[in-house]
Amino acid sequence: MLTKDKIIHKIEQNTLKIKVFGVKKLTLIGSYAKDKATLKSDIDFLVEFKAGRGLFDDYVGLKRLLRKLFNKEIDLIKYSLIRKELRPSILRGKKIAAI
Repeated sequence: MLTKDKIIHKIEQNTLKIKVFGVKKLTLIGSYAKDKATLKSDIDFLVEFKAGRGLFDDYVGLKRLLRKLFNKEIDLIKYSLIRKELRPSILRGKKIAAI
C-alpha cells in the first residue's frame, strides 16, 4: 500500500518535473500525512505557486502529473484560494513538506 514515505520519495524523485509548473511549495496533507489512508483514499496536496504562475495550465498540468505518478485521484488545493476562515483548521492538521 502507498504510504506517506513512498509519496514523499516519489515527489523528491520528480522535483524537476513538478517545478516546471511553477511550484514553489508542495505539501502533503490529509489522510496520507496522518497515516490514516485507506485503499480508496485520494492524495491531498496543498500547493503554492511562484508569483505569476499557477493559472489553469500549471494547475491542470501538475494535477495530471501527480495523478500519473501515483495512479490515484489527487486533491490539489491552492493555498491562495483557501478561505481565510478555513486556513487555521487546514493548516493545523498534520502536514508533510514535499517540496
